[in-house]
Amino acid sequence: GVPLNIAAAGAIGAGTTAVGHGIFRAVAAASGDSAVNPVQKQEGIDRGDGRDDYGKYASGNGGDRIAANKEEIGLKDVEDRFGVEVIRDKVRASVDGTDKGRFYDGLFKNADGTYTAIEVKSGGASPTASQREFDGLVSADNPARAMLHGKLIEITRVIPKEVP
Repeated sequence: GVPLNIAAAGAIGAGTTAVGHGIFRAVAAASGDSAVNPVQKQEGIDRGDGRDDYGKYASGNGGDRIAANKEEIGLKDVEDRFGVEVIRDKVRASVDGTDKGRFYDGLFKNADGTYTAIEVKSGGASPTASQREFDGLVSADNPARAMLHGKLIEITRVIPKEVP
């Protein structure tokens, strides 16, 4: 901090506003001020699981539109069947018993404040071995945990939903 303080004092003493402003930005950047260089979510860019930072299908993902339509049909069916509002945010869940994470297609809030996760499969697709393992570990006694809108939530149940 001392060299920046001395440089800032010299710039202020010289009355050079532009240099002082530049020093201020340098100090802010060095101190990790997120307003200077914010990390931005990228829309349409694959984050490694076929979806973007917003949980939507990434651009150029083969059958992304067909899969997204079938996913929506499945989520709407769950809403109608259970009389709930499905949250369509894609959150990364983790659960004790495996070091692998898991994304679900939707969630809904249970009466007790926990959540039920929904996994939509279409076109004869089946859950992967790691998805079956993860889902088998999820229970009221061993809830999966995820961040939803900045809050930690517990997932106590998983509903598989098949769409032809």
